[in-house]
Amino acid sequence: MKILSPFAVSLLALSAGLAPGAEGPPVAPAAGQTGVVSTEALAAFKPKLRATLVRHHDALLGADGAVAALKGKTAEGEGALSLYLLFEQTGEQKYRRAALALADQVLRDMRATKFGVLPIK
Repeated sequence: MKILSPFAVSLLALSAGLAPGAEGPPVAPAAGQTGVVSTEALAAFKPKLRATLVRHHDALLGADGAVAALKGKTAEGEGALSLYLLFEQTGEQKYRRAALALADQVLRDMRATKFGVLPIK
């Protein structure tokens, strides 16, 4: 279950701060499009993206700041990255604490195995 992967990618795009007029994501533009993000479109999109990401991540955090159970090491690793990137964007320590807790959980699970390799589920 890859619940956070698209959010991590969105946060990376948001933190990259695409400059107005700079080329957009590395995908082929549709016919008739230039692949350039307009200043107005970028300015309108960033607050919407940030609000969506904050709302999603807040839904994953409990009142005590604990992260909801995620299935699998990939989800936990991507969740940790996504939460840390959101911390960098917002400066809110709750996201940093949650990211570190998830990363620590993955490391704890790895250390508990014989060779430090988590099973693929």
